[in-house]
Amino acid sequence: MDSRVSLTQIQACGPENLTENLTENLTENLTENLTENVTENLTENLTENLTENLTENLKAQCSAPLHSV
Repeated sequence: MDSRVSLTQIQACGPENLTENLTENLTENLTENLTENVTENLTENLTENLTENLTENLKAQCSAPLHSV
């Protein structure tokens, strides 16, 4: 099924419906894109920060002088 809309269909729809549909579609697309981008960025940043922190902590612990017990 072809989901494209013809110019005739758009013109017959009327400005009220068009505004409503455009607002709905824009909101949906923005929400989806923002969610995807935020999730992707958070995952990337968390992974990078965790790796960096773990590496720094391990280096600090490994270079610390040994204490006799």
